[in-house]
Amino acid sequence: MPLLRVKKKQSRFFEWFLDNPGRMIVASFALIILLGTLLLILPISSNRGQWTNPAEALFTATSATCVTGLVVHDTASYFSSFGQVVILLLIQIGGLGLATLMGFVLSFRSQSSQWKTMAITQASTAAGSMTEAMTLVRHIMAITLSFEGIATLYFSYRFYPIWGAKAIWRALFHSVSSFCNAGFDLNGSSDSPFVSLTAYNQSPDILLLTAFLFIAGGLGFVVWLEIFRWPKRRKFSFHAKLILSLTLIFLLVSTLLVAGLEWHNHSNSIALGSLPVHERPTAAFFQAASLRTAGFNSIDQASLSEPTKLMSSFFMFVGAAPAGTGGGVKLSTFAVIFAMLVSNSSRRKEVRVRRYLFEDKIVRSALTVISLSLILIFVSLFLLMIFETSALKSGRFGSIDLLYEVSSAFGTVGLSSLGTPNLSLPSRLVLIICMFLGRVGPASFAVALVRPPKKEESDRVLAPAETLVG
Repeated sequence: MPLLRVKKKQSRFFEWFLDNPGRMIVASFALIILLGTLLLILPISSNRGQWTNPAEALFTATSATCVTGLVVHDTASYFSSFGQVVILLLIQIGGLGLATLMGFVLSFRSQSSQWKTMAITQASTAAGSMTEAMTLVRHIMAITLSFEGIATLYFSYRFYPIWGAKAIWRALFHSVSSFCNAGFDLNGSSDSPFVSLTAYNQSPDILLLTAFLFIAGGLGFVVWLEIFRWPKRRKFSFHAKLILSLTLIFLLVSTLLVAGLEWHNHSNSIALGSLPVHERPTAAFFQAASLRTAGFNSIDQASLSEPTKLMSSFFMFVGAAPAGTGGGVKLSTFAVIFAMLVSNSSRRKEVRVRRYLFEDKIVRSALTVISLSLILIFVSLFLLMIFETSALKSGRFGSIDLLYEVSSAFGTVGLSSLGTPNLSLPSRLVLIICMFLGRVGPASFAVALVRPPKKEESDRVLAPAETLVG
């Protein structure tokens, strides 16, 4: 009897675990992070052949899987070729989502036992149906490999005069990291670590192609499918129009703000104002685009003024589009909240953008995402201010730098103005939680912990606009 009870409890647990796609997505990311941590701890993963501190390995694995880019060790100088391969695989899996990769493999099989996995893929890709999810994951893989493959060829050509035979590996790593919005790079050395792309301000083609890659990844795969189908259909859905419009607006506004605030900043040799005048527009655009969860930088983040850091924290918080490789609360969530504020101020009962109406459940979902995200950032900032009291008192960095770091972690951006290695262990653990929740989504994480809805509720067909909230 006791044995039967144990088995019954186990079956109930697995049923509870498997019946919720959100719960499975959270678990898949946690599993990959754990596996990556174990591999990065091994001596074979470091250049010196030494064991890596488990906490540092966990931080790196989380940052790679959550495609953030915050690092405590310079990737090129600390990690061996094996360690770099592990990081690259974590970036690729994290960028696409483990559920998407599983769905890609299973989409070639039709057994009924695969439907639960396809349900997970449907949730992770924001597809409207199982059939759509099966088709979408194949297109996602094709789009990803195309972007990364073409970029690798060009970067190999550009890097070859500098790195020789190593150019191909560096180009592949840079392409995957860029498209997946990861922000990891192999440009540092033991003498000059954490340099990112600060040496490439004189190479606008490299900066612009890198920016194009992480903007492309941040647009979302659903939008790209509509772009590729536009010559035949000659029309975009409301979702695609919204994402494309907001992306252009955010890029334009953030570029102008960065240029205006930093144009005369000469605080050090890698500040925007210290660059030649003809290099500043590209550098300002690259900095602004990177705020949309990319994590690369061509100017020194420590040199940024406090207004720029505050403004940047907002853009990092908003992030990219749903069903893409970026993070943040998503552009579509921001659009729903903004539309709600406009409607309330106009005393309209309906929340709409032009003739498109947002259902109440979409507005509630957006409010939930925003609320949970703000709570997470507030609590994380509060804890970091406690853990870094001595650094704040000594003036090594300020509270605005901590906000910048927390926003960067939550938005899975990877930019740091204080130097992540300078933080204490408790602060790094807080950032690990921020990165994880920022990637899987605060709302998804909360939903993953509750019981699944009743069958009659789960069988209802969701409105297409439901995919707006990422």
